[in-house]
Amino acid sequence: PVTGLVRMSGTALGVFCRGSISTVTGTNIDNYSATLISGAEGAIEYTAVDIGQPLYCSNKGISLIDQTAAYGGFLGGRLSEAITPWLLPRVQRTRNPLPASGLIYPSTDSTFFGANVGVLFATVCRSKNQYRLYFEDGSCLTLTLQGAAREPAFTIQRYDKWSMTGAIGEDVKYANFLPLA
Repeated sequence: PVTGLVRMSGTALGVFCRGSISTVTGTNIDNYSATLISGAEGAIEYTAVDIGQPLYCSNKGISLIDQTAAYGGFLGGRLSEAITPWLLPRVQRTRNPLPASGLIYPSTDSTFFGANVGVLFATVCRSKNQYRLYFEDGSCLTLTLQGAAREPAFTIQRYDKWSMTGAIGEDVKYANFLPLA
Protein backbone atom coordinates (compact mmCIF):
# COMPACT_ATOMS: atom_id res chain seq x y z
CA PRO A 1 0.00 0.00 0.00
CA VAL A 2 1.03 3.60 -0.62
CA THR A 3 2.14 5.34 2.58
CA GLY A 4 2.92 8.77 1.15
CA LEU A 5 3.19 10.97 -1.93
CA VAL A 6 5.84 13.69 -2.05
CA ARG A 7 6.87 16.19 -4.72
CA MET A 8 10.36 15.53 -5.98
CA SER A 9 12.46 17.55 -8.43
CA GLY A 10 11.17 18.44 -11.86
CA THR A 11 7.98 16.63 -12.79
CA ALA A 12 8.69 13.64 -10.53
CA LEU A 13 6.26 12.51 -7.83
CA GLY A 14 7.67 10.29 -5.10
CA VAL A 15 5.47 7.29 -4.33
CA PHE A 16 6.35 5.87 -0.93
CA CYS A 17 5.16 2.38 -0.03
CA ARG A 18 5.89 0.29 3.05
CA GLY A 19 8.59 -1.72 1.27
CA SER A 20 9.66 0.44 -1.68
CA ILE A 21 10.05 3.94 -3.06
CA SER A 22 9.34 4.87 -6.68
CA THR A 23 8.96 7.97 -8.79
CA VAL A 24 6.35 8.72 -11.38
CA THR A 25 7.40 11.23 -14.03
CA GLY A 26 5.66 12.81 -16.96
CA THR A 27 3.53 15.73 -17.97
CA ASN A 28 0.43 13.98 -19.30
CA ILE A 29 -1.14 10.54 -19.51
CA ASP A 30 0.75 9.72 -22.71
CA ASN A 31 4.26 10.05 -21.27
CA TYR A 32 4.08 8.87 -17.65
CA SER A 33 6.75 6.45 -16.49
CA ALA A 34 7.54 4.85 -13.14
CA THR A 35 11.05 4.27 -11.81
CA LEU A 36 12.00 2.23 -8.75
CA ILE A 37 14.32 4.15 -6.40
CA SER A 38 14.51 1.55 -3.62
CA GLY A 39 13.08 -1.93 -3.58
CA ALA A 40 14.54 -2.67 -0.16
CA GLU A 41 13.18 0.19 1.94
CA GLY A 42 9.98 2.22 2.16
CA ALA A 43 8.31 4.75 4.42
CA ILE A 44 6.19 4.34 7.53
CA GLU A 45 2.69 5.73 7.08
CA TYR A 46 2.36 9.52 7.45
CA THR A 47 6.14 10.15 7.66
CA ALA A 48 7.08 11.12 4.08
CA VAL A 49 7.32 14.91 3.78
CA ASP A 50 8.82 17.62 1.58
CA ILE A 51 11.37 19.89 3.25
CA GLY A 52 12.75 21.11 -0.04
CA GLN A 53 13.65 17.50 -0.78
CA PRO A 54 11.92 14.27 0.27
CA LEU A 55 12.46 13.11 3.85
CA TYR A 56 10.89 10.00 5.39
CA CYS A 57 11.14 7.53 8.25
CA SER A 58 11.48 3.79 7.67
CA ASN A 59 12.09 0.84 9.98
CA LYS A 60 15.80 1.64 9.59
CA GLY A 61 15.65 5.32 10.55
CA ILE A 62 15.16 8.78 9.06
CA SER A 63 16.38 9.22 5.51
CA LEU A 64 16.70 11.96 2.94
CA ILE A 65 16.47 11.43 -0.81
CA ASP A 66 18.91 13.55 -2.81
CA GLN A 67 18.88 13.93 -6.55
CA THR A 68 22.12 12.69 -8.08
CA ALA A 69 23.83 14.77 -10.73
CA ALA A 70 24.10 11.84 -13.10
CA TYR A 71 21.04 11.19 -15.22
CA GLY A 72 18.57 12.77 -12.78
CA GLY A 73 18.52 9.70 -10.54
CA PHE A 74 18.03 9.69 -6.78
CA LEU A 75 20.22 8.59 -3.89
CA GLY A 76 19.15 7.93 -0.30
CA GLY A 77 21.05 9.07 2.76
CA ARG A 78 20.42 8.10 6.42
CA LEU A 79 20.31 11.07 8.81
CA SER A 80 19.52 9.29 12.08
CA GLU A 81 22.68 7.22 12.64
CA ALA A 82 23.58 9.19 15.78
CA ILE A 83 20.30 8.29 17.52
CA THR A 84 19.82 4.75 16.22
CA PRO A 85 19.65 3.10 19.71
CA TRP A 86 16.83 5.45 20.74
CA LEU A 87 14.97 5.55 17.41
CA LEU A 88 14.96 1.97 16.10
CA PRO A 89 12.95 0.39 18.94
CA ARG A 90 10.29 3.06 18.46
CA VAL A 91 10.00 2.80 14.68
CA GLN A 92 10.07 -0.99 14.85
CA ARG A 93 7.53 -1.04 17.71
CA THR A 94 9.79 -3.06 19.99
CA ARG A 95 11.05 -2.58 23.51
CA ASN A 96 14.37 -0.92 24.20
CA PRO A 97 16.67 -3.22 26.20
CA LEU A 98 19.31 -0.51 26.77
CA PRO A 99 17.97 2.74 28.27
CA ALA A 100 19.99 5.94 28.20
CA SER A 101 21.00 5.45 31.86
CA GLY A 102 23.07 2.39 30.89
CA LEU A 103 21.03 0.10 33.14
CA ILE A 104 19.80 -3.07 31.49
CA TYR A 105 16.12 -3.87 31.72
CA PRO A 106 14.75 -7.17 30.49
CA SER A 107 12.69 -6.78 27.32
CA THR A 108 9.76 -8.38 29.15
CA ASP A 109 9.54 -5.52 31.66
CA SER A 110 6.36 -3.87 30.37
CA THR A 111 6.59 -1.03 32.90
CA PHE A 112 9.84 0.17 31.34
CA PHE A 113 8.89 0.43 27.69
CA GLY A 114 5.26 -0.20 26.85
CA ALA A 115 3.86 -1.64 23.65
CA ASN A 116 2.58 1.75 22.42
CA VAL A 117 5.82 3.12 21.02
CA GLY A 118 5.19 3.22 17.26
CA VAL A 119 5.21 6.26 14.99
CA LEU A 120 2.02 8.30 14.74
CA PHE A 121 2.96 10.86 12.07
CA ALA A 122 5.50 13.48 11.04
CA THR A 123 5.21 17.22 10.53
CA VAL A 124 7.46 19.89 9.07
CA CYS A 125 8.34 23.32 10.40
CA ARG A 126 9.91 24.90 7.31
CA SER A 127 10.79 28.18 9.00
CA LYS A 128 13.05 26.28 11.41
CA ASN A 129 14.16 23.61 8.91
CA GLN A 130 12.72 20.91 11.19
CA TYR A 131 11.18 17.46 10.79
CA ARG A 132 9.12 16.37 13.81
CA LEU A 133 8.28 12.74 14.38
CA TYR A 134 5.54 11.95 16.93
CA PHE A 135 5.35 8.60 18.74
CA GLU A 136 2.57 6.78 20.59
CA ASP A 137 4.54 6.86 23.85
CA GLY A 138 4.30 10.68 24.04
CA SER A 139 7.74 11.39 22.59
CA CYS A 140 8.46 13.84 19.80
CA LEU A 141 11.78 13.63 17.99
CA THR A 142 12.81 16.86 16.27
CA LEU A 143 15.40 16.75 13.52
CA THR A 144 16.87 20.15 12.64
CA LEU A 145 18.98 20.48 9.49
CA GLN A 146 21.58 23.10 10.41
CA GLY A 147 23.74 25.36 8.29
CA ALA A 148 24.59 25.27 4.61
CA ALA A 149 25.71 21.65 4.90
CA ARG A 150 22.35 20.77 6.49
CA GLU A 151 23.92 18.78 9.32
CA PRO A 152 21.34 16.88 11.41
CA ALA A 153 20.80 17.81 15.06
CA PHE A 154 18.23 16.01 17.25
CA THR A 155 16.17 16.92 20.29
CA ILE A 156 13.58 14.84 22.11
CA GLN A 157 10.48 16.35 23.68
CA ARG A 158 7.29 15.10 25.30
CA TYR A 159 3.85 16.16 24.10
CA ASP A 160 0.65 16.19 26.15
CA LYS A 161 -1.50 13.10 25.91
CA TRP A 162 -4.83 13.88 27.49
CA SER A 163 -7.70 11.46 27.63
CA MET A 164 -11.37 12.11 27.00
CA THR A 165 -13.88 10.75 29.44
CA GLY A 166 -17.49 11.39 30.30
CA ALA A 167 -20.64 12.09 28.35
CA ILE A 168 -22.04 15.37 27.09
CA GLY A 169 -22.77 17.65 30.03
CA GLU A 170 -19.99 16.18 32.19
CA ASP A 171 -16.49 17.55 32.61
CA VAL A 172 -14.59 16.68 29.46
CA LYS A 173 -10.83 16.46 29.10
CA TYR A 174 -9.25 17.07 25.72
CA ALA A 175 -8.46 13.94 23.70
CA ASN A 176 -5.13 13.26 22.09
CA PHE A 177 -3.97 16.87 21.89
CA LEU A 178 -0.92 17.19 19.63
CA PRO A 179 0.89 20.49 19.18
CA LEU A 180 1.42 20.89 15.45
CA ALA A 181 3.14 24.25 15.20
